Amino acid sequence: MLVLLIGGGIALLGLSHWDLLNFAGLIEDSKSAISTSFVTSGVYSFTRHPVYLGSMIALFGLYIFAPYDRNLGYLIGISSYFIVGSIFEEWKLKSVFSEYTSYKLNVGRFFPSNIRQLKYFIKQFKNL
Repeated sequence: MLVLLIGGGIALLGLSHWDLLNFAGLIEDSKSAISTSFVTSGVYSFTRHPVYLGSMIALFGLYIFAPYDRNLGYLIGISSYFIVGSIFEEWKLKSVFSEYTSYKLNVGRFFPSNIRQLKYFIKQFKNL
């Protein structure tokens, strides 16, 4: 159950930078649906895809909590979708934000790219 909560927490931290009502089309804004700002702070300084990572961890937690074939199927299927989707998403981000290439070199796709960054990420998560 703890793994499920940790995954959900990471996903929520990632979502905190999104304008969810505009993203879902529930409100119209004069701004484009694509954000004009490039976020690299907070959880985005540790992982390029915190929502995907958090969701995959939560699905793993669900499988541990209720180890049914159906939940394993969700874990494998949705995680595969996130992995492939992140590749296409990054192609688009590189074309929209010129600084994405250097960001990509310093921050891991799903997990912190080095041990020091991982230790700092764990410390920050404990402080929540």
